[in-house]
Amino acid sequence: MKDHADKILADISDESLGDLYEHAPCGYISTDANAVILRVNQTFLDLTGHTREGVRNLRLPELMTVPGRVFYDTHFAPMVRLQGFIKEAAVDIVRPGQSPLPTLINAVQIENSKGEPTHIRFTIFDATERRRFEQRLITANHQAEHFGVIIQASLDAILSVGPTGDIETWNPGAEKMFGHSSDEAIGKKVWEMIVFDDPDYKPGDLFSEVQKGQGVFRSAMCIGSGGRKMFTSICVTPHIEPPGEFVGLSAIFRDLTEQRQVEEAKHREEMMANLIRAEESERRRISRDLHDHLGQQLTAIRLTIAELQRAAAEFPQLSTPMEKLQIQTRKIDDDLSFFAFELRPKELESARLAEAIEIYVRKWSQNYDVGAEIHVETMNSTRFPEKIENNIYRILQEALNNVAKYASADTVNVIFKKHDGELILIIEDNGDGFSFSEPKPPQDRGHGGLGILGMHERTVICGGRFTIESQPGKGTTVFARIPIGDK
Repeated sequence: MKDHADKILADISDESLGDLYEHAPCGYISTDANAVILRVNQTFLDLTGHTREGVRNLRLPELMTVPGRVFYDTHFAPMVRLQGFIKEAAVDIVRPGQSPLPTLINAVQIENSKGEPTHIRFTIFDATERRRFEQRLITANHQAEHFGVIIQASLDAILSVGPTGDIETWNPGAEKMFGHSSDEAIGKKVWEMIVFDDPDYKPGDLFSEVQKGQGVFRSAMCIGSGGRKMFTSICVTPHIEPPGEFVGLSAIFRDLTEQRQVEEAKHREEMMANLIRAEESERRRISRDLHDHLGQQLTAIRLTIAELQRAAAEFPQLSTPMEKLQIQTRKIDDDLSFFAFELRPKELESARLAEAIEIYVRKWSQNYDVGAEIHVETMNSTRFPEKIENNIYRILQEALNNVAKYASADTVNVIFKKHDGELILIIEDNGDGFSFSEPKPPQDRGHGGLGILGMHERTVICGGRFTIESQPGKGTTVFARIPIGDK
């Protein structure tokens, strides 16, 4: 080992001072007191691509970019004159046919015995890699600031947790979601501040999973301050540093409660639409069976009664009972025809909706002996989507059925018109009325409640609005507004 070191020292001692100067690890430049280049080493020429003849007698600032020249004259040179030196000034050197070279320049001013500056010695270092590192560092700082702003503005709860479970950061989203301030949360164990609505799963269990080095993505019902329950998605990422040490985690909690409620409402709406479609299909079948089977059998019964009446002409005592039987049978036949018509009127399939509504109201009025005023706007040959026509017609039926069953009304007023991109159906009666409030979708209130709920659901399925106005002794008014997008 000693022999090897001695050999290296011997090789160094054989080097000439000129060779050390020319091929030093940095560029050397000597100038006079006015920065005119007097001598330059080969390292500088290799770094910049200049030649000795090309740079001799130039002022060093002439080899700099314009910003470098301004910096030299306004800052660099005055500082050298003032303090005799300057260290690590960042300046770009112009290179022929290439992009400028980022450098760090050191300078020392040499003076004579009278203290007068005679010349200046410069060392020039290639700062390309350092400049890249600084740029990456600046970019990383900007990104960190940007991400910091995003985290602070995020509606999601974003937190970081140390290796022992202590909360280190707690953003405003976490404050809002869980109801605990940053001061309350930071320093506490994560399982003290976040509570799951699941006795079999705790934040401590989640922390243990992440400690194994794997990310966790799951959904869970969390409980905020005041017992507020939230359906959340949770994304937890472990922080692992070489050689595989767990140093903490970051977690993002997103409140999906409202989204889930919307999805559940949409699912209920789809289920209701499917039920209504199935109901319409079943109505068609029952209506067809009533008309084709029971209707024909009742007709046969009426014909048989007529024959019996003729055969019993010799027995006057049977005349009155037979006449009553004929009247009752005719009434049953009429009721059956109306029920079949209610289940699936042919007019709804063959006529315009406005015409079908007018026909139904007149038949209903005749069947229940309740006066009806009908104000139906003529809409030419307009047909609407089957879903809209079916549901408007069923809303009308349900509203009039409620009038017949509960209202004790002697008059109803039915209005059907198109206005401002909506189909508007209004059914107003002068009956008993009832107490009704509607802060939420109507529930069963003991007065046709299920029918009211059905009318509401049918309106919502069509994207419309359903309201009821009623007071005891002042009648009831039903409003259904269905958008059709035709202004």
